[in-house]
Amino acid sequence: MDPIIQACDRLGIVGARFREEIAAQVQASVLARRGRDAVRLTGVSGTGKELVTALVHEVAREQLGRSGELVEINCSNLPDSLFESTLFGHKRGAFTGATADSVGLLERARGGTLVLDEVQNLSPEAQGRLLRLIGEREFRPVGSTVLQRTDALIVLV
Repeated sequence: MDPIIQACDRLGIVGARFREEIAAQVQASVLARRGRDAVRLTGVSGTGKELVTALVHEVAREQLGRSGELVEINCSNLPDSLFESTLFGHKRGAFTGATADSVGLLERARGGTLVLDEVQNLSPEAQGRLLRLIGEREFRPVGSTVLQRTDALIVLV
């Protein structure tokens, strides 16, 4: 049996046609590309995008050997002033109140999946900061001079 369909069973995703379509899409956009590209999910509220992100994470874990966790953030609740620190992490002393180094969500998602929900609600400046991350898979923690790379599968919802 197809491993994507088996994951649909485990997650309770029903509808034969939907399962076939999502299996084809996950195969083309995640497995064939070995999880190296960002995945964009669209759909109106309530269509099950959260289930699809869980499916993408589980299939990537099983089929690509990715052992990291599924890390999700709702970008609507993330003010610009916290965007970089939350996503990329920061070094001690980088700003007032940064009393210790802190890993960002990208570090937590290493080897796993980072889901950026409501990404369209980020400011244009914050969306611009995502470009290097999505295109080059590189980021720099706030206050650091060291460029880091991520292997997290990035899902934009």
